[in-house]
Amino acid sequence: GGAAGRGIVNGGDTPSKTDSMEYIQIHTLGNALNFGTATFVSHLRASCASHTRGLWGGGNDGPAYKNTIDYVTIQSTGNGIEFGDLTHPKSTYGGSCSSSTRGIWAGGYSNVSPDTTGIKTIDYVEIATTGNALSFGELDADIWNHAGTSSPIRGFFCGGSPVQEGIRKITIASRGNSVNTGELSAVSNSSTASSNSTRAVLFGGQHPSFSPGNINTMEYFDTSSDGNTIIFGELSEAKGLGASVSSQTRGVLLSGRNPSNVNNIEYINFSTLGNAIDFGDLGLARQKFQGCSDSHGGLGGF
Repeated sequence: GGAAGRGIVNGGDTPSKTDSMEYIQIHTLGNALNFGTATFVSHLRASCASHTRGLWGGGNDGPAYKNTIDYVTIQSTGNGIEFGDLTHPKSTYGGSCSSSTRGIWAGGYSNVSPDTTGIKTIDYVEIATTGNALSFGELDADIWNHAGTSSPIRGFFCGGSPVQEGIRKITIASRGNSVNTGELSAVSNSSTASSNSTRAVLFGGQHPSFSPGNINTMEYFDTSSDGNTIIFGELSEAKGLGASVSSQTRGVLLSGRNPSNVNNIEYINFSTLGNAIDFGDLGLARQKFQGCSDSHGGLGGF
């Protein structure tokens, strides 16, 4: 994985939409620092990364659904730069993941006719280049508001709306449609996920059988095998629509909604089970945003 262990978040509702980016050093503790500004004010974007670049795609800038992809160089600080476009003029509430070289966006919500709800589209880019995304395949259902994460080889899209409890996988280096591999134990949508090379952890989210909706559950699965999730521990509070980043050793959840925005950052150690531990605070309390990191597997989805 990347040696520096830097995680970056971009955009979201504060409650107004923002173009602010902040970063943390995952192996330390402390508050987030300013990174720069994105190419436009937005929320509901999906992110992926290599060891050197972080990318965000899709989103909504207020009146319009976007298909824009932009990027930053993770180890510097500075503003976003345009990369290209997604294939569908979607795209909010998408899920994303990546290998060390290829970035993937899957699903999302669209108001562009004829797709006026969820979409099945899976797109990919080669992160080291710039240009428009290409078609990868399709999900087996129209889904949005799902969590994406990955091992170095496989990508996973977990839960989503309308009520979805399935885990869908792809092989990142190939192209093709997703395959169902298991089910979530508690989460349905609004969660975010982090992973290292072998384990993926989902943070919080919502489930229709829980009232008032948000949950404080963390659950995990082994990325090398198929099967259902297992409870990992609990967050400090019930929340959803946050962002996550990770290194090979830590998964970090940043902010979210409970039901008002919170700014706390908390983390887990992948190798042990247990409750989340306080890390620090974001400068802006956000929801509906995503993060990425330079440490694979180590991608957060939303």
